[in-house]
Amino acid sequence: MVNNQLSRFVGILMFNNVQNKCLICESVKLKEFNVGHTPLFECLDCGIIFKKDFPTEEFLKEYYKDNYKLTDEDKTGFERRRVFRIPEQAELISIISKYQSPPAQILDIGCHRGFFLDEATRHGFDVTGIEPLDKARIYCKSIGLNVIESFSGLNSKFDVITMWHSLEHNIKPLAALKDINNHL
Repeated sequence: MVNNQLSRFVGILMFNNVQNKCLICESVKLKEFNVGHTPLFECLDCGIIFKKDFPTEEFLKEYYKDNYKLTDEDKTGFERRRVFRIPEQAELISIISKYQSPPAQILDIGCHRGFFLDEATRHGFDVTGIEPLDKARIYCKSIGLNVIESFSGLNSKFDVITMWHSLEHNIKPLAALKDINNHL
């Protein structure tokens, strides 16, 4: 019982990172509202909606480290998901191809297991990924993909930068968007 209470207390501390300004434009003009039991803010200047209490960077690092383990059993499930996502990825590659033809350089931020990168490679693109999770990067390297941990030390420019299902996980989205702009 005491351990459960301590765990709940630590959870409150880790999620008590209440935002007092917009994550994108840094405006302090925020309107608070709830969707169900989830407290949200809407920025009255740029219109973005975000969670009022966002996890701290330290909490997210520990969470992803502990909750994203790679086992041999997982690999079968990953391959099933990969095959299931091929139509979506083919459509995304088709959209990119309207603006940039292979062998354009693509950087995918938050590439996870590299399924999109792998498919883009099959279509002739030159790909690089950024993925903070060690286990996911190891998997990517095992299938021959160039995936690094962060923007640190990345001096290359890219023709296309994608963030499929990643920006919403970033606690500093404005800084991430500025990094992206510097690499285009």
